[in-house]
Amino acid sequence: IKSWVVPAFGASVLWGFLYPLFGYYAGLYGAFFYSLCIEVAVLGGAYLHLVLKKKQFSLPLTTYIADRRTLWWLVVAGVLTAVGTLSFNVGYGTGEIGIVSAIGGSSAVVSTICAMFLYRERVSLVQWFGIFAAMAAIVLFSIQ
Repeated sequence: IKSWVVPAFGASVLWGFLYPLFGYYAGLYGAFFYSLCIEVAVLGGAYLHLVLKKKQFSLPLTTYIADRRTLWWLVVAGVLTAVGTLSFNVGYGTGEIGIVSAIGGSSAVVSTICAMFLYRERVSLVQWFGIFAAMAAIVLFSIQ
């Protein structure tokens, strides 16, 4: 077993317990407000990490402003993250948590396929089996 498997499994279990709470609060406060709360909490967690590690946040803005392409991709990444969080919480507020969680968890499949094309990573036969098994599981979850 590779060294990352055990922590990744632990994270999946912890996220599994957390997802039902997302549905409750998204329904209670609304998807937009709850998405904003999540993003602010992530920002606060990152800030707390910097404080505890006694590191200072520094961003070479001149580099990013001078390189408009990098700045463009930073904006695109930020917007896509916000839209993804909002979509996730709309799904939790309106759909079945089990199905929304399964679809949200399939991001590993999309990441693997993107890595094949963007970074020329090789995907083994076992990994292809995992991709198709995950897609089949999502379809089976959605059948009522």
